[in-house]
Amino acid sequence: MTEVVPGRLRRRLISLQSVDNEMSAPVLTDWQTVIRVIAHEAMTLLTFISSLARRAHDLVQETLEKLPGAHRFA
Repeated sequence: MTEVVPGRLRRRLISLQSVDNEMSAPVLTDWQTVIRVIAHEAMTLLTFISSLARRAHDLVQETLEKLPGAHRFA
């Protein structure tokens, strides 16, 4: 930020710049690796949770089918 005073008016000049060029290639590569690992771990966890939920659904469905007058649910 720079202050400029043209005539009697005081103004602030603000310049916004991308920091992409400031980040070194090794640091950028490291961040990409971290993001890739976190995404992989998240997908692994979601797959596990989905599998458990499906198994729980199947167990409930199997139990309900054994009950007299049971109705299937989706």
